[in-house]
Amino acid sequence: MERIDQEAAKREAETRALMERIDREAAKREQRIDREAAKREQLFEREAAKREEGVRAMMDQSGRKFEALQRRSDELYRQSAEVTARVAHNEAVLEKASESTPARGETEAVAAHDVSVGRSRE
Repeated sequence: MERIDQEAAKREAETRALMERIDREAAKREQRIDREAAKREQLFEREAAKREEGVRAMMDQSGRKFEALQRRSDELYRQSAEVTARVAHNEAVLEKASESTPARGETEAVAAHDVSVGRSRE
């Protein structure tokens, strides 16, 4: 009986040692997995930060280009409005000049000049 008890105790000790070894190996494996996961997470965060910075830089550049194009568009619109006003004025002058007859032997150009400065024709 004593021998059976010793054998049981021996096997129990071996089983306990085996379980402890398995637990230690599992703990080491878990630590290694955690470290690798942390490294992957850091790498992911660095890559995400790089991409975010790149997107931010592209947005800033795009914004600056848009603002420059908007200023250019505004300037062209202003110039177009000025040209349109001058054309309308010139057309009005030419229309008035073509309706009137040159007085005192004036040429049409002189008559048109008189109309454009607002002098009355007799």
